[in-house]
Amino acid sequence: MVLDGWVYCRYRIDTPNGRKRVTERICPASGKGLLSVAVQRRRAAEIIMASKVNEATTIMEKSGLGTSFRQQAEWFLRNVRTRTRKPVASSTLVS
Repeated sequence: MVLDGWVYCRYRIDTPNGRKRVTERICPASGKGLLSVAVQRRRAAEIIMASKVNEATTIMEKSGLGTSFRQQAEWFLRNVRTRTRKPVASSTLVS
């Protein structure tokens, strides 16, 4: 992203208060210090890796906040029989 004569790298960080967008400068958009697009992308990847946003441990810590697919499926099967719109017959749910 180019803004005010600089090339920026933007990424999001999960915080207890929600997601926070972080913006960091990579290089000037023109003139002395301008990097090629390939080097800009490499530098952006280095910045993101240095912030430890994409590490497996960070992702595992943050992903525990929601419900799992198994929990959602169990809730669905419990409530599908008694829902108002298009309830499913009990014989269909027996497995």
